[in-house]
Amino acid sequence: MHIGKNGEDYFSDIQKCIRLFVHPDDVERMIQAHDKDTMSRHLIRHGKFSIILRLIIDGRLMRVRYVVLMASDQKHAICCMENIEEEIKKEEENIEKLQSARRMARRDELTGVRNKNAYCEYAASIEKNIQSGQKDYAFGIVVCDINDLKILNDTRGHSFGDEAIQRASRMICETFSHSPVFRVGGDEFIIVLSDRDYEECETLVGKLKGISIANGRDSSGPVVACGMALYNREQDTCLTDVFSRADRLMYEDKTKLKTMKIRDGFKKMERENNPITDDRKRLLDRMFGAMYTIAGSGYVYLNDMRYDFSRWSLPLVDDFDMPSEYMYRAGDIWEERIHPEDIDAYRDAINAVFDEENAPNFKQLTYRARREDGTYAVCTTRGFVLTDLEGEPEYFGGIIIAV
Repeated sequence: MHIGKNGEDYFSDIQKCIRLFVHPDDVERMIQAHDKDTMSRHLIRHGKFSIILRLIIDGRLMRVRYVVLMASDQKHAICCMENIEEEIKKEEENIEKLQSARRMARRDELTGVRNKNAYCEYAASIEKNIQSGQKDYAFGIVVCDINDLKILNDTRGHSFGDEAIQRASRMICETFSHSPVFRVGGDEFIIVLSDRDYEECETLVGKLKGISIANGRDSSGPVVACGMALYNREQDTCLTDVFSRADRLMYEDKTKLKTMKIRDGFKKMERENNPITDDRKRLLDRMFGAMYTIAGSGYVYLNDMRYDFSRWSLPLVDDFDMPSEYMYRAGDIWEERIHPEDIDAYRDAINAVFDEENAPNFKQLTYRARREDGTYAVCTTRGFVLTDLEGEPEYFGGIIIAV
């Protein structure tokens, strides 16, 4: 560092040398520490002092602990530097791990949104702002609840229920994209309206309700009941007052949605010439739920051939822009997405499934299918045919792996 080994006046020499090896942001602290009178008083009173600073050695940064000790003769001082780079790095790693653990403790594992612990902390800050009496403080609460989640879990399995929760969470987050979203129960979410979402709250709540009604009518996704209330400084004394109004409106919306019978109406399907019966729908759902549980990462489809009525995995519906989770004549719809160069081979393979000599064996089939964004995925399909007591094909289903 081009610093002399000897000198006549330590304090004068060190003041000159500091700028040669100390980081510019730490120079002033080092200069102040080496004021002779200041250092003398400090050493006489405490016997030592230390500071952490950064050195620049051969162009590289090094963090050190600089320590000054009073010698036993009370006339000399001993100065030393300890390289603490690794110590600080380990401390920084521990801090990052602690912060990560704290973040994880406030995140819902299934959906990735904030959890009930995070909501309680956030609610405490809201309560504090309310009690402070800020005249311009504004926020709103939206309470959401997924309709018939228990029925989904009981009839289709918890894996399907989890999928419904995840999809509902995406619906909510995409609608209220400028506000914190919390999952506070199995099927309950709370949104604290802020920024642009607060300004456009009526429009956004209407949008969420519209999506839910459409999902219910088409059986194409989760149905989410919701209620909203805005903080009114003149009548609300605490957060609970706002939440209670939103919660009451959510239950009113929930009752309205159930009265509409949108979940089990299948209104579009009932207009078909040969609508599937309720008993057959329930049987299809149970069989599909069993398939979905063991499917892993693949898409699942199952067709009731008596009615040409099928059910398809929601991720497949999203990824390939299919009209609905439930469909009549889904085979024709799916063929529209198959690459023109592969369509003949695909049809030959499907026809072979129902050939008396080959059925019920279904060899692996690979072809290309068009995604929602217009690109093609390579799909590998394995399927099966279930026959009735007369030996006639009754159900046709399988798993599709797309890459």
